[in-house]
Amino acid sequence: MKISYLIPLKPIAWSRTGHNRKTNVFYDKQKDIKTVFGYYIKKCHGSNLLFDSAVEINACFYFKNRVKNPRKYHTIKPDIDNLEKLLYDICKSLCFTDDCLIVSNSSKKLFSDDERIEFTIQTLD
Repeated sequence: MKISYLIPLKPIAWSRTGHNRKTNVFYDKQKDIKTVFGYYIKKCHGSNLLFDSAVEINACFYFKNRVKNPRKYHTIKPDIDNLEKLLYDICKSLCFTDDCLIVSNSSKKLFSDDERIEFTIQTLD
C-alpha cells in the first residue's frame, strides 16, 4: 500500500520540549503545530492507523526562495534531520504505531513558490 500526503504549510523543524523551572513541568512547545499538521494528514486518510509493518517514507520539504539568485536546493537551516523528526513524530500516532517501523527514508529540501511538505508512505513487502 502506498499513500501520498500534502501538508500545505511551511515546513517546521522539531524542537526540544520546554521546561518550567518553577513547577518542574516539561511541556511540548510544538503541540499546536502538531495538531494543525495532523489535521492535514487525517484529511488524506481518515483517523485509522494504516501501517503496522515495515514502511518507507519519501519526503520533500518546500521553502520559499527569499534570495535574489534562484536556486533549486535549500541549503540553509533548518536541518533536514530536524524536519524529518517533526514529521515522523506527527505521523507516529496518525499513520503508524511507532516510528521504529520506518526502515527506509529519503528526504529533500527544495525551493518553490508554495511552501509545503509532500511525502509518501509505502509498505515494504
